Amino acid sequence: MVKKTVFVILFLCLIVRSFAQTNIGAIAFQYACRNKAFTEVLKDFEQQTNYRFTYNSAIFNKTTPVTIPAKLYTFEQLLRIVLGNQFSYKILGNQILISEIPTSAPARKNLPTPPKRQVSVEQPHHTIYDTIRVFDTIRIEQIIRKTVIDTQKVVLQTPSPSKRLPQSMFDIGVFTGVMTTLPITTISISPDYKKELKDAEQPSLTHSASVMALYRTPKVLTGIGVSYANVGYEMQFQTQSHSIDPSYTFSDTLWYWQYSKLFTYYKYFSGDSVAIDVFDSTYTYKIVEHPQRIENNTKVSSQLSIHYVSIPCMVGYRFPVYKSWSVEPFVLASMQLLTLRRGSIISPEAQQIWLKNVPFRRVTYTAGIGCLLNYTLSNRFLFSLKGSLAIYPSIYKSTYTSARQSLLCGNLEWGVAYRIPFQ
Repeated sequence: MVKKTVFVILFLCLIVRSFAQTNIGAIAFQYACRNKAFTEVLKDFEQQTNYRFTYNSAIFNKTTPVTIPAKLYTFEQLLRIVLGNQFSYKILGNQILISEIPTSAPARKNLPTPPKRQVSVEQPHHTIYDTIRVFDTIRIEQIIRKTVIDTQKVVLQTPSPSKRLPQSMFDIGVFTGVMTTLPITTISISPDYKKELKDAEQPSLTHSASVMALYRTPKVLTGIGVSYANVGYEMQFQTQSHSIDPSYTFSDTLWYWQYSKLFTYYKYFSGDSVAIDVFDSTYTYKIVEHPQRIENNTKVSSQLSIHYVSIPCMVGYRFPVYKSWSVEPFVLASMQLLTLRRGSIISPEAQQIWLKNVPFRRVTYTAGIGCLLNYTLSNRFLFSLKGSLAIYPSIYKSTYTSARQSLLCGNLEWGVAYRIPFQ
């Protein structure tokens, strides 16, 4: 009997509480405010009742302050005074959902109105747009995909994918440009000859060309190609030679002693006679004429031209700079094949030696650093500016003992590359 009584009492309490929650007109209290913010008024209502308000604070940005004269009001009267014609409310248990009453707006063309259901966007990178303000009744969960639970009109638009460059690219580029060479004498037969070579060597501009195959990933650059280089510089020196001109003579005076016999006499020593001659001596000279020996000095200006064909290999790093620009520093190494050499140099005896008579290495190597500056013209073409600094450690054979030289070459090339997408 006691159990039944307790059950009935609990059931009646639940009914009364439910009725109290849904019948807001039965709640009354004294309230007054002056120029008070909308959200502050709602907080006062929460303190006076058991209800809690759910709303998006963004909808109250443009509302005017609330003023209510002191009086005994029902809760329903206060809600109508505060919300007015701009907002509506809905009671869910002890929660009151406040939303803005939408104003009439012209319908958008070609924009379908989705039903009030759960809409899933399968691709997580697509952007979601809606035509109304986002309230607390819209929840976006981004874990693997984006899910939107909507109670009002929402328009989903999927923007067209942006034009992005592929992750990996394969380029074929053609370059041409200029280069300058600085010879460095490391060993010479004498300090004077080393100084004479240094004074005679003058830098000059020559030309180069290359065809490169470049493979690019988002961070790394690799390449291989075929290159032609005219490695050259200018030599200005003076040669010396001697000749004899019979039309020009010079006199040479030779001094010497001239003897003449005056007489002979005999002298006896121990029973023997000895003949003794007596001479008269005179210190005299004679003049001898010789042909003139002429020294000839000839100024020589020779343009050295050493032609190499090589297979350069490079490895570098990619730095995107701004939109279509990128910078790619790299290191390079190549095998050099000597194809042609022209010009002349000075010998230790101040004579002119033609390069074809100097023992050059047929195959040598170079190493250096460089940088590529690229500008993307389109999805298929790009313009590149390539600068590099390389050294030829040794160009002469070991049989050439007069000097050892290295060549320091600076190169600037420009060209156009065709891009092949490669995934």
